[in-house]
Order: sequence, then C-alpha cells, then structure tokens
Amino acid sequence: MGGHDGALDRIAATLAEFGVRFVVVGGYALDVQSYDIGYRTEDIDMAIAGTAENFDALSAALKALNAEIRISHQEQIPFDHTGETLRTKTLWNLVCDHGRFDVATRYSPDMTYDDFAANSHPVTIVVDGEHHVIQAADVHDIMRSKRAANRVKDRGALDLLETQMRQRRSRDC
Repeated sequence: MGGHDGALDRIAATLAEFGVRFVVVGGYALDVQSYDIGYRTEDIDMAIAGTAENFDALSAALKALNAEIRISHQEQIPFDHTGETLRTKTLWNLVCDHGRFDVATRYSPDMTYDDFAANSHPVTIVVDGEHHVIQAADVHDIMRSKRAANRVKDRGALDLLETQMRQRRSRDC
C-alpha cells in the first residue's frame, strides 16, 4: 500500500530550488524513506526554518508554484504574500497544481524545524531527470509527532512503523 503521487515531488523540488530550508515530515517523509504507512500519502507536510531569509525564499517558491490557501478539499483562495506576511502564522495549508501541502514552523506543541532537522536524513528525489536532495525527518521524530496528533490513521500507521522497524533491526543484525 502506501506510496505518493510523484507530482508531490515537484513541490519539494521547487522549495529546494529556491533555497528554502525545510524538512519533510509525516507520510511523505516516511514514503521517500521506503516506509509503508498503510495508505496513500496525498500531501506533503514540511517543517520550515523560521528565519526572515527563509520566509523570503518560501514566498518566492510559493509564487513559482502558484500556491493558494487551501480552505477545504474543494475550495482554495489565491493570496498575495511576502516573506514578512508569511511569518505571521505558524502553519499554512496550501495547494498548487501539483497537490496539497502544509508548511509550518511548529508541529505539535514541541516539534519545530530545529527538532526535525537535528536527526533528518538526506533523500534524493528525481523530477524531470534532475536530482534534488531534500531532508526527511527521522522515523522516530515522525512517530513522536504522530503520537502527539493521536489521529485514527496515525495510530494505525504507528503500528505498521513499529513492525517495519523491528524487521529492519533484525535484518541489520
């Protein structure tokens, strides 16, 4: 099961091209690290560095993506932004032609970009034949975040992840 729509890679690649400092978290991060969470990932969650320069880079990337604010699965609204205006919120729910994505400076009460970045792993994605290195959160940090969210789908994913981690440990021994 699992997997993601390759179009989502374009979102991450665009942010990387614009020099945005981010770590992919959640289902997408697990998928690009070859973990199966039991369902198809339909969006990307990204923890971003909260510096003024990073928000300026994010604004440029969002303009290149023609990103809009996502109100619901069917409704979105265009928005004009700068790095300064993007800094006014800790979470943006967005959508573009390539899919849905969330950018946040904080996940759950105690998980920030710095927390995810400390243990993240470089992962190479390929978009239109070009290789892009992005940072993916460590599985343990993602699991901690999923436990804090405590959604039904997260609880099921946690069980699958625990099993896969045990299998990987036994193969590595």
